Amino acid sequence: LALETDVAKSNRLLRGRLLLSLMEYNQHGLYDHAMEAAGIFETADDSLRRAEALLYKGNALWRSGRLAEAATVGEEAVRIAGTLGLERFFAVTLQMAAVWVGAGADAARGFKMSEEALSILRALDDRGAVAHLLLNFAETKFAADDPQCALRFADEALELSRDNPVRSVNIQNNAAAYLIAMGRLDEAYERVTSAIAIASSLEQPFLVTNAVGHIAAISVLQGAHERAARLIGYVDGVYSQFKETREPTEARGYERTMQILRAALDAERLQTLLAEGARLSEGDAVREALLA
Repeated sequence: LALETDVAKSNRLLRGRLLLSLMEYNQHGLYDHAMEAAGIFETADDSLRRAEALLYKGNALWRSGRLAEAATVGEEAVRIAGTLGLERFFAVTLQMAAVWVGAGADAARGFKMSEEALSILRALDDRGAVAHLLLNFAETKFAADDPQCALRFADEALELSRDNPVRSVNIQNNAAAYLIAMGRLDEAYERVTSAIAIASSLEQPFLVTNAVGHIAAISVLQGAHERAARLIGYVDGVYSQFKETREPTEARGYERTMQILRAALDAERLQTLLAEGARLSEGDAVREALLA
């Protein structure tokens, strides 16, 4: 992209820029590049290309924390995809848009969209897509303050994801958040330590970071305030480094943890501990998180 010239607006480059919306961080304005390319494809005569562009744009908006805009884009993508006669593409479009709509505007509408997508994907026997959608179901239920139902969906998704370690770790991280919300801290700790072990071997920094954040949430509820503060400082540092916005489940746990820490610790002490945590390496943060 740094070498882009006047002839660079080829379909190949534009589609490459669209793919930037799938990145898990926003260094160097990756999401802005994706949205710019999507804007060009949005005007195409090809309805499939337009719908694809809207999905990439919606994902970039979602990852940038612009939930209401992502929901609007998702609804338009669903409208176009519904005219194409492509069952799987329509289901995937519904699946992605449901997350944005459910988190950004209308949880009930998002869940209904997810149910429609799930019905199509089960009929197509697409296990991977079903697992991904069940995880979205879980997130929607958690956002609606039903962690018990969220956990059931997460565990069903986990059973379908044994051959996908990245998805399995993501599910275990989210399941830990649901268990924490129910006060089942020992079970949450088992889930999240399993997630850390696998994520570290996969070199997946955000999966490790989110697991550390969940251990911070467990620690603060157990009264280990200083340890929790250092771990949260590490998590903050990673998100700041990659200019990434927390997804709703992570954001919810973070806010709850910080609320407790602000009440439990002197403001100066809290800032000191957060700064100490921000200087930790991933290995040091994991070792601190796994201390008995």
